[in-house]
Order: sequence, then C-alpha cells, then structure tokens
Amino acid sequence: MNNYNIYKKKISELSILLVDDSQCMHEISRHILEDLGAKDITTAYSGNDAWKIINKLQLQDKIFDLIISDWSMSDGSGIELLKKIRSTDLYKNIPFFMLTAEIVDDSVNIAQREGVSEYITKPFSQDTIVTIIKKYFEL
Repeated sequence: MNNYNIYKKKISELSILLVDDSQCMHEISRHILEDLGAKDITTAYSGNDAWKIINKLQLQDKIFDLIISDWSMSDGSGIELLKKIRSTDLYKNIPFFMLTAEIVDDSVNIAQREGVSEYITKPFSQDTIVTIIKKYFEL
C-alpha cells in the first residue's frame, strides 16, 4: 500500500470522512475514532453521497485529512469514490483507507492500483485501526 506519511497532525486535528452504507459500521468506526481523540467526523452512506459532500466542502475551502470508506455500497462504491479522489489534485495524496469484507486478491490488487493507502478487512479490531492510523498521524 502507498505510504502517504505527509502528515504529522494529531488525530484530534483531523477532518475525517467516514463512508459506509451500514449504520452499525458508522457507529463502530466512529466509536473507535473518537476513542483515539478524533473530533471532526463527517459521515456519508454511499460513494456518491461522499463525493457530493467533498465537492460542497471544497467550495468552503475545506478538505478532509482522511477518508475511510467501505468497498461495497449500492449508490457509488468505495472503489469508484477512490478513483474520483485520486483523480483530483486536492485529494490525490490524502490517506484513503478501505474497510471491506472483500478479501479476494483481485480486490486488493484493484484497490492498490487505484491508490488506496490501507486495505482493512472486516471484522477489524481497534488495535488494527490504531496501528494503521499511527503510520499517518499522531495520536
């Protein structure tokens, strides 16, 4: 996976976009991130919703520091969102973590080719998230 270790921001200073079509996964992921000190977490329920939020915030000169997305969603997948993200100058180096139950080698290869920062399989533990976040940010 790519290592975008361009930040040494603290997690409490990050603006995080969490994208998943499952309310349960939103709650689990938000809980883990908040336990680590995250304060600014925006949620979206599909890749298309996330893209709308990203574009709206760009008009306000705000960008996300970290995007965490599920792979499989009905209205715009995580891989489609990743492709859009990586095609923009503003977001091409932003850490993008893919949370997914997709553990097929082809899926991993596609995500890597498209520039995913981290590929995290579900179910995951808080320790896994901590280890990965520490690669990019301060806790």
